Amino acid sequence: MTIRVLRLAIAVRVNRSKAVRLRVVSVLPGAMNVARSNRVAMIRVLRLAIAVRASRSKVGRLRVASVLPGVMNVARSSRVAMIRVLHLVIAVRANRSKVGRLRVASVLPVVMNVVRSSRVAMIRVLRLAIAARANRSKAVRLRAASVLPVVMNVVHSSRVAMIRVLRLAIAVRANRSKVGRLRVASVLPGVMNVARSNRVAMIRVLHSAIAARANRSKAVRQRAASVLPVVMNVARSNRVAMIRVLHSAIAARASRLKAVRLRAASVLPVATNVARLSRVAMIRVLHSAIAVRANRSKAVRHRAATTVAHSNHAATIHAPRSAIAARADRPKIARSNRATTARRQRVPHAATTIDRSPSATIAAKRISRPHPSRNPRRSIAITTTASCASPK
Repeated sequence: MTIRVLRLAIAVRVNRSKAVRLRVVSVLPGAMNVARSNRVAMIRVLRLAIAVRASRSKVGRLRVASVLPGVMNVARSSRVAMIRVLHLVIAVRANRSKVGRLRVASVLPVVMNVVRSSRVAMIRVLRLAIAARANRSKAVRLRAASVLPVVMNVVHSSRVAMIRVLRLAIAVRANRSKVGRLRVASVLPGVMNVARSNRVAMIRVLHSAIAARANRSKAVRQRAASVLPVVMNVARSNRVAMIRVLHSAIAARASRLKAVRLRAASVLPVATNVARLSRVAMIRVLHSAIAVRANRSKAVRHRAATTVAHSNHAATIHAPRSAIAARADRPKIARSNRATTARRQRVPHAATTIDRSPSATIAAKRISRPHPSRNPRRSIAITTTASCASPK
């Protein structure tokens, strides 16, 4: 084994032609397409590949890993996993063509469509993916997560969940085409149809969804909720309810089609018929509905439902329904107001004659107006006594 390794190192150093270097590369599975690389870069790449194959001890593997900025702490990884990880890093560093980068990306299930990405962005994306796959300790996962602004506090998350979260974040950052974004969105149940959204809005929406899925602490959920203007007070909500609320908010913000908005509204029992509303009004309605569902304090529910005078939870949930019905039935309300005004104008406001019958006395009591004095009860009593007095 040592003789083969040294033969490879000698062949790399001696040969200056690209054809001979490619023959040497064909033996190593780490470098796939390095035809355009110069001799110095080729020697460094093959040295790393040779060192990876030759080293079987953890100390030697860590020395090799110290040269590469992609792998930070792989002391607990096995030799086979270490070789695969370093092979990926070496292949990313060596390949400058898009075809070679796509071959490297085909190994990782993270990056789906990165044809339009530059080499620098591709290297950063794959480094994050490699670091997420290689690292098993929480401290190193946090270092990898610190590069991404999505995952803020994932100390309590397991390694499998962390890898899925970072894969989603990496896929969101890498994909610039709408088709790739839709493939990423198909994984998340929060975003249904975002074909017409631009890349920046899509990244923000998916960042919120990823942060909502990844974080399990209340403080971090509130940081994720601070990005969305929907959820005001969710400190007492549990994680499952928080994820559903943010999914509804994300769907309401991302969807621009009426059919998709209706699907988002079907999850919430508040908005029943919003087919005729515009997108801005729909977002406001769903925001109110989401705020009602998420918030458990009476004060916050009061702010969300300003049309309801009662403060119980059931009445607050029905508040957006009454608001939607009031907005839809404005012509009916206007006609009923005109009819009520005409009916009031036909009714007399005071009695012109005084009758001695008891029914007339009761009617006079109801219609009589108080005297403009300091004591209105005294004036009512005087009027009642005068009306009830019988002539002698």
